[in-house]
Amino acid sequence: MKKKPLFAVLAALVILGGCIPVSLNSFYSDKDITFDPALVGQWGEKDDGSKVSFQQAGANAYWLIDLKADSTLKFDVHLFTLGGKRFLDLYPKSTGVVMNDLLEMHLIRAHTLLRVDQITPTLITASLSEKWLKELLTKDPKALPHVVTNDQIVLTATTAELQAFLLKYLATEGAFEKPSEMNRVETK
Repeated sequence: MKKKPLFAVLAALVILGGCIPVSLNSFYSDKDITFDPALVGQWGEKDDGSKVSFQQAGANAYWLIDLKADSTLKFDVHLFTLGGKRFLDLYPKSTGVVMNDLLEMHLIRAHTLLRVDQITPTLITASLSEKWLKELLTKDPKALPHVVTNDQIVLTATTAELQAFLLKYLATEGAFEKPSEMNRVETK
């Protein structure tokens, strides 16, 4: 699968129709949360001109705002450490799309996971590989509680089950997509 820019990952999260595994439960527990002020600021993709802003939200959380969508696409983000690696748990707070109440109540927001390989000087992240996860769950459906709906993997595991799974497969080749990079964007 091709490298997915961070913005493409975020857009797929909003519509839940992309090829990114999502979870009904968070990937972190409160004891795992960390905060790195270096993440705060604006970041941009070289390839497609996408820009996002990480803003501090309370003591140990961030807002992620898509700057190309006039700041209407917003995610609640937690940086956490598990097994010596850092991750981001992203949870959409607003879709950036005008919806009526009927449509809104039929959409279920979900968590997604990005492994954080580096924050400075370049933000390097990688998403969980849907292809790898599908192959694993096809061979061993009990490896992690989930459902598949419209060819989308929706993880139904508890946070503890998600973390045990991540720890087990953290070093497995192919478990994460090729990393994408964002560079800090100077604000004027």
